Amino acid sequence: MSVSTNIALWKQRSEIDYFPLFISLWLTLNAWMRDRYTASNDRARLELLKRGGYDLSSRFVHLLYANNSDGFRFRGNFGELHRALANARIPYPVDKWPSKEVNLMCCIVDWNNGNATFDSVIKRKGQHNKIEIENGLWVDSNTDRLFAAYVEIVYQVRCALFHGDLM
Repeated sequence: MSVSTNIALWKQRSEIDYFPLFISLWLTLNAWMRDRYTASNDRARLELLKRGGYDLSSRFVHLLYANNSDGFRFRGNFGELHRALANARIPYPVDKWPSKEVNLMCCIVDWNNGNATFDSVIKRKGQHNKIEIENGLWVDSNTDRLFAAYVEIVYQVRCALFHGDLM
């Protein structure tokens, strides 16, 4: 075996496969929602989570503003999610919204029984009511709206993975 083949194999082994980690975490969240909410299906439970989510939404807000390593890591991961979504080009269900892609500039802020309202949670530097996630990335300071968009984005990524629209 050549040295370059060896290098390629070791590099491949060192890369993390996030799919099984994401799926395990999603299944945990799904089970938690089933335990907490009496709604009849996943979408209804997700909508209840987006409206308050027990301690998840308060933890989300705490991490947005925390001035410690957890807060810095969370905001860094939030920024990383923003960049990954911008590059991934994940479509919302094409049959419903053919021109929409899942990202922080085009997220479902209100589901309304499938009559979704899309909006951006990204703010420009000069705009009011914003939180700086990282240098140059500003988001809406309405944390209820931001949490709902974040949860919806995670759900849409899950849907894209489960339905084969994302590698």
